[in-house]
Amino acid sequence: MLPVLVAIMFVEPELRSIEARTNHHNYRVLPPLGREAPGFTAPASQGGKLTVPSIAKGKKATIVSFWFYDCNICRVELPEIQRLYSELKKDGLEVVAVNIGDSAETVKAYQRNAGFSFPIALADFSVASLYGVVSFPTNLILDGQGRVIDRFIGFDERGLTRALARQGLQIPH
Repeated sequence: MLPVLVAIMFVEPELRSIEARTNHHNYRVLPPLGREAPGFTAPASQGGKLTVPSIAKGKKATIVSFWFYDCNICRVELPEIQRLYSELKKDGLEVVAVNIGDSAETVKAYQRNAGFSFPIALADFSVASLYGVVSFPTNLILDGQGRVIDRFIGFDERGLTRALARQGLQIPH
């Protein structure tokens, strides 16, 4: 019983952080599979604007990853998404990391220090609510028409890799 209690003690601060940032909103369920992703436009961390789902048009697949800086799991996941992006961008992968609620300065510094080359949208809780995001990270995979073809709550590298493979995006071995 002690290992479970220890695990809960280590997880609890992360859960409290997520709850503090999300519980005061009325979220819907994640967008259904097969439907076009809800549209939004947000400032990009490197300037300009990002529009989803139009950024997915013509790509084999687009990962839309919802995250925030103090989410430890997100900070484990994003370097893996960068690895996928680096290896598969030339084959038709796009990524939009949707930061929820952090300052532009925090996001820009993290992006620069981590070496992320994928676009990052600077969004607020209304975008998370539009997508029904209640946990971080949450990832949606869009097809080339902007339709939701898969979705993951939490970090699921194997699931992301399999979803991309179904769209013809194989990681070279």
